[in-house]
Amino acid sequence: MTASVGFGVGVAGSGCVAANFHSFGFTGTLGAGVDVPGGADVGVGPLISDAHSVDELGGPFDYGGASLGEGTTINAEVGGGTTACGRPVHYAWGGVGVGVNVPIPIFGSVWGGGSNTWTKSWKW
Repeated sequence: MTASVGFGVGVAGSGCVAANFHSFGFTGTLGAGVDVPGGADVGVGPLISDAHSVDELGGPFDYGGASLGEGTTINAEVGGGTTACGRPVHYAWGGVGVGVNVPIPIFGSVWGGGSNTWTKSWKW
């Protein structure tokens, strides 16, 4: 599950619940970029990544995505960064959600920029 909000040029933020066979955790992201026209969305869908654990989803990332719909939405986002050890990490997320575009209700929105992500995870 992910939740995100962004408005025009400026600050965007999101949060995500992530898990794999070795860890479970939460991510929080704050970034700068462009979200046209701007909006808020809560969505559910799979996150696919080459990260070995949820911790590797932390750090600086470049990202881009799109949302179609007003009220009920279809969303997708891709991004990538580098772990502290220098290994590239990528992710892709897609799903359905509930959202609104502001300041004008139109049928979609696009976003992109750079961000930093923090994680809290538990490994087994």
